[in-house]
Amino acid sequence: MNRNPNQQKINRRMAQKVTITGALINMALGVAKIIIGVFASSHSLIVDGIHSFSDLLSDLFIIFVNRFSYEAPDKNHPYGHGRIETMGTLVIGCILIITSGVLFYENILPFITQKGFVIPKYPVAIGALISVLANEWLFRYTKKTAEIIGSQLLLANAWHSRTDCISSIIVLLGFVLSLFDIYWADHAAALIISLMIGKVGLDFIKDSTTELVDSSLNPEETKKYLERIMAIPEIEDAHNLRARKMGPRIILDVNIQVAAKISVSEGHEIATQAIKSIMDNDPKVSDVVVHTDVEDDVEIPFSSYKETVLPLRQKVLERIRQNLDQEIISKIKETRLHYLGKKIHYEFVLDVQNMNDEELLETIKKSVRELSYSGRIQFLFTRP
Repeated sequence: MNRNPNQQKINRRMAQKVTITGALINMALGVAKIIIGVFASSHSLIVDGIHSFSDLLSDLFIIFVNRFSYEAPDKNHPYGHGRIETMGTLVIGCILIITSGVLFYENILPFITQKGFVIPKYPVAIGALISVLANEWLFRYTKKTAEIIGSQLLLANAWHSRTDCISSIIVLLGFVLSLFDIYWADHAAALIISLMIGKVGLDFIKDSTTELVDSSLNPEETKKYLERIMAIPEIEDAHNLRARKMGPRIILDVNIQVAAKISVSEGHEIATQAIKSIMDNDPKVSDVVVHTDVEDDVEIPFSSYKETVLPLRQKVLERIRQNLDQEIISKIKETRLHYLGKKIHYEFVLDVQNMNDEELLETIKKSVRELSYSGRIQFLFTRP
């Protein structure tokens, strides 16, 4: 069951709106901070301006990614295009780490050579204060949108804005310390900001790599989904819940256990109710695959299925009918097979007039018992 693609379009528009807004703000802040930093002799504000441009890079990449990651599933991508977002996060993380390394190197040199230290001028404080206010507002706006549409990339970008806000506070702190003749404060602030950029990059890489290798959900999320499934009275057990993340979306795979002898259609309806229960209560889940079991198979290893496989209906009936004449075969109106406990159990439906025909019943039983995988045999009777 796949979620309505119209919702994906709405999410994409919301993501584009907040990202374009952020891109414009980051572009303005980046230009302003670098210009002020150059004229006010502040290395930390220049690095902070580059930090804003890294935010701008993230914004532009998100706009590109959102163009494709919210596309509906197609023939070549049956699970959708969410992994494009994951790859985008990985690329941004790598770029941020490289940027961090270059900035750190440039600002550690004065400490090594003991040359090139400068005292910043007061316009630095104005530029940093404006940056703090703008980035805090952008953080709150982006975070709220990310939570509504369930986008990890957008949420990561929101926290990137928060780190830009913190880095501007560090610029302010460096400026204040320089007023007390701590000549190295501005460069120290620049080093801290470069490390912050690297930390954000590492987090991006960690999160995207975890998603690409299909890591499991945390125990709290798994428990939440299983409890919702088990709230359906007709489900006796739920297990083997597996999940994969596709960008902002989650795809679930779970086994449910139902009563052994219900019809296939009833089992299908129970599975449908389980899917609906999950998707109606969690917008992040875009698809759920439910495997319906009639017995507990949680302890059966996958490698053993080849050994435990039983023949299907056509072969079973052929084997039974080999020992029955055509007259007896014609009296069997229906044969129901139940695969339970590595055995096949049988229900033969006969006309009610054959209820007391012990010879007929015994002949059928004998033919069935010759099969090594046969279990219980029952006879049901119906009027012609």
